[in-house]
Amino acid sequence: MKSFATFRENLQDRRLQLLRKQKAQKQQSAEAGDKARASFEKEVDDKREAIAKKERKMKEREKIKQEVKKELQSEE
Repeated sequence: MKSFATFRENLQDRRLQLLRKQKAQKQQSAEAGDKARASFEKEVDDKREAIAKKERKMKEREKIKQEVKKELQSEE
């Protein structure tokens, strides 16, 4: 039969193991959250960059159209 002291030590060891496990889980959860947040921010930045690139191309096209239009008008 186990003595009370041995039982108490085993109980304390289990408690410490659970605390370590909880701490590790919290850390993993925090790291996963950070990783997901960083991924989302990168995705948002990439989308913004793509939109800005599209807008620049549209402005360039519009500028070229205006230049061609001016040239056609000056030839007439």
